[in-house]
This record gives sequence, C-alpha cells and structure tokens, in this order.
Amino acid sequence: SATEGGASASADGEKMDILESLCESTRQALEDDPVVISVNVAKDETLVLVGDIHGQFKDMQTYVLAPQRDVISAKGKKDCKFLFLGDYVDRGPQGIEVVALLLALKVEYPEHIFLLRGNHEEATVCRMYGFLQECRSKLSPNAWGSFNNVFCFLPLGAVVEATIEDPAEKVVTFFCCHGGLNPYNNNVQALQFLRRSEYGQGILDGDDSEVVDGLLWSDPAEHDGFRRNMRGCGFTFGANTTAEFCEANTVQFVCRAHPVSYTHLRAHETPEHLVCRLLLEKKKNKKPIRY
Repeated sequence: SATEGGASASADGEKMDILESLCESTRQALEDDPVVISVNVAKDETLVLVGDIHGQFKDMQTYVLAPQRDVISAKGKKDCKFLFLGDYVDRGPQGIEVVALLLALKVEYPEHIFLLRGNHEEATVCRMYGFLQECRSKLSPNAWGSFNNVFCFLPLGAVVEATIEDPAEKVVTFFCCHGGLNPYNNNVQALQFLRRSEYGQGILDGDDSEVVDGLLWSDPAEHDGFRRNMRGCGFTFGANTTAEFCEANTVQFVCRAHPVSYTHLRAHETPEHLVCRLLLEKKKNKKPIRY
C-alpha cells in the first residue's frame, strides 16, 4: 500500500542519515591518522590481527570478536586491541554490516580498533566485485559513495611494537599492510608523505601510485627482487627484498593478508620466514591468532 511504501522510504532515509553521519565521523577521525600508524602492545595486552573478511559478518562476530567477549566475561583483563588488514567488502553477502560495525567501533574505541586499507577498499574494485550492488539493493548507491569517501582515508600500513615474554621479556616489532612491498619506496617514514586520499582517483603521481599499489596488491614470491604481479597491479617480491626492508626499517618481519589461504598463518617459504600472511578462515571453528 501507499502507506507501507511511505513508511519503508522513511525508514530507508533514516538509515542513510545514520550511515552518512557515521561515515563523516569516521572520516574526520581517520584524517588525523598518519599513513602508517603505530600500534603499541604491552605485555599484558592482546592484539588480534585480522585478515580479509569480505562481507562475512557472522564469521567476524563468531570468531574475530570472540577474544573481546572472553575479556568481558573475565575480571582483571585489559580490553583487546584489533588490527584489521583490509578487504572488508565484496564477495561476501554482508559487506555493509561488516563496514558499518567496524567504523562504529573505530569511532567509539579509537585506541583499540585499527583499520587498514585493502585493495577492495577502492572504488574501481568494489564497483566490480559486489559491494556497489549490495549498497544498491539494501540502501542506495549513495551509501557506496559515502563508504568510499571513508576508504580514501584509511591508513595504508602499521608498525606494531609488542612486548612479549618468550620466556624473557622482549620487544617484537613488525610491519603490517594488506599487500606488500614495492621497488619505488620502502622506507616507512617516507611512506608518511603519500597523499593516500588521492589514490584511485587518477591524480596521484605515478611513482606514488605504484607505491600504494604495492602496499595494497603485492605478493611474496620465490624469486629475488621485484617483478610485475600477474594480478595486473602491484608486484611480486622476493625474500631478499623483504630482508632489506626489515633491516632498513628495524622491523623483524612483515605481516600481510590478501591471498586465499587455508591456514590462519602462513610464513614465506624461505629460511628467514620474514613474511607471514593472515586470513580469516570462513566456516572454520578456529580462533584467530593473537599477539
């Protein structure tokens, strides 16, 4: 009926108002973050590293956020910190729900929720692989635009400094991103000067665009040096380039997500094991790795 149609339109309008307010609040918060953020983890804290979610909202609720539920039910424990390595949308059925919850958590708990950009948090990619259609069917194309305005300001990497007992107390420092390395600029401090919000809009300088391509698209490989990635974007990089990156930036390894993997943690198949990747396994009754 006309009355029911009017009520539905009103409800959709209210949802869009809430969504746009959330996106604007998150964008303002992210603008103050550097391109490469720092995440410090004390020895009595837990850091949960999360790979690709791709719209699997139920898996995120059931497995990824489970450590925090354990904290809530226990006494004397500190809240967990979560570092998400990108690819929140596309492929899965509930990208809107995944992103909306993560953005709300980021606004509410900025010292505990850290979000990096993946290659699917880019307009061209998430237009093709399902997120635009999901926004159209559930809300409006405007929702897709609002989310992409936030994606432009997501940090591109993180340096984690974690104090652990193994068995003596020591500090482990590692670099995180969604994809990997590139041949143009692998100095973490220099990455801070990237104009991240311009990526994907055709206005970022060539070399800088290649650097961001690497951070979002690159993959480790069994050859030395760098080669063009068969994905059509980014690079493949060898163990020697990873070792050089780690030495230059005083980190011990690189942690990434990006490719399909059937185990939670997989190391680069080299003696150095300097690259590891993480992926949220779908429909597997396992908990995420904790540092």
